[in-house]
Amino acid sequence: VNVKQVYAPPPEGDESVLELLEKHGAEITFVDADDVELEFADATLTVCRPVQRSSENESGVAILASSGGFDMFITGDLGSSSEKILLERYPLSAIEVIVAGHHGSKYSTSDEYLDRLYPQTALISVGYNTYGHPARDTLERLESHGLDIYRTDLDGMLTVRVGKEAD
Repeated sequence: VNVKQVYAPPPEGDESVLELLEKHGAEITFVDADDVELEFADATLTVCRPVQRSSENESGVAILASSGGFDMFITGDLGSSSEKILLERYPLSAIEVIVAGHHGSKYSTSDEYLDRLYPQTALISVGYNTYGHPARDTLERLESHGLDIYRTDLDGMLTVRVGKEAD
């Protein structure tokens, strides 16, 4: 994959990934004190700065992808404590698609989060693992909120299309 631009929180330890990106000519923008908003012809990506640094998983960025009246929210490996901070910090609501947090971990994608965002669809990026992802608790939460659920381990690669191509 030819990566040209990376948005990430500043490293707090091993910088080997950053060195590899630089070696291959990727430009790195650290997202720390402020969010980064990227404008495209018909879409906006908002890279939300980390909300806490209590662990490596909780130090990640979240991404809001918006196009017209469609929104998709990606929280990476953030857990429910970071989700709560995101809900306090941002006026998030009526998100059509979410990517379930931390591969469907039972510690992510909380009821409070789902109640506030009111998503229609959940995507779960997961493959074989020894952690039990996605957790039965998470799947039950998503089902109880009436979401359509798509999983990479069962459905393969997932593609979200918005606009005329989606019709």
